[in-house]
Amino acid sequence: MRWLVLALAVVTVGPLVSCLVPRTATAQTTLTPASPSSRSVNAVFASPQPVTIEAYSGPQQDPVISPDGQYLFFDSHSDNSSSSALHWARRLDYKTFKFMGEVQGVNFSGEMTLRGNYDLAHNFYFVSSRFRTSCGMIAQGVFRDGTVTDVAPVKGLCAPPPPPGDINVTFDVAITPDGKTLYYTDATFNRRGPQTARIAVATKNADGSFMRHPGSDPLFKNVNGLGPLVFNSAPTSDGLAFFFTPGITSKGPGGIYVAKRSSTAEPFGVPTRIPDVDNVTADGFPEMGAISPDGAHLYFHRVLGKASSQIYVLTKVLK
Repeated sequence: MRWLVLALAVVTVGPLVSCLVPRTATAQTTLTPASPSSRSVNAVFASPQPVTIEAYSGPQQDPVISPDGQYLFFDSHSDNSSSSALHWARRLDYKTFKFMGEVQGVNFSGEMTLRGNYDLAHNFYFVSSRFRTSCGMIAQGVFRDGTVTDVAPVKGLCAPPPPPGDINVTFDVAITPDGKTLYYTDATFNRRGPQTARIAVATKNADGSFMRHPGSDPLFKNVNGLGPLVFNSAPTSDGLAFFFTPGITSKGPGGIYVAKRSSTAEPFGVPTRIPDVDNVTADGFPEMGAISPDGAHLYFHRVLGKASSQIYVLTKVLK
């Protein structure tokens, strides 16, 4: 599971550098709604199928679909290694992609890079231990033709001080297509591993930094109430459905859940489990990836072993 690798990156990599706090604090007070589409809320995802990445045979985790639908981004992290690389593949159809190689400019020897995507202006956001600050591991740059330039840590996502002996980590980034809203996970770690993980949301400042939305906790009260470890943000493009993974719940192991709402001004409702993620002929823990821009497909991965993982896709069936 990703927590083993992430814990290694947090606890064993060198000392944290200073927290990067934006000079301005002009965050928007309301989230920007995307194009409304109530059909995405009233749907069931079913019929899981393995995703084929032509000319690639390594571990494949954290699938994300670009907002224009052209590319699949995924990473190669596994429980066998404390490092990983971010890759990209070109879409052939919804379950078949052509491997294009590593994303240039974001992968570094001995470091962990994962879960990347860009907004419609090609601002690219990803998680990297190379750019770890005392606020987290989220970095940004500009994506063009498989290369990311102008890479730097994202500013402004510092969480409140953790309990003594713990370390704050911000990771699992998801950016909205318009680039104005960023979802992420606030977590605390120590040498025993992850202690807490809570999903939060931030809005973009005029200077390019982000500030945690003042209504973040109420918006995600039901989502974060599902268990002590909640992560892998995957909102639909209209902002009315939110998919995620809890590490464990009161009913046992997590899986993939969805929380819905009828307006972007409302908190997300009580989450429900997506049962069809278990209807595959493979063992392993399922973790959420992303929803396609048109809302028609849900991508996730299963950890099959310490060095093996597979991306799957579910298809939306309207009620």
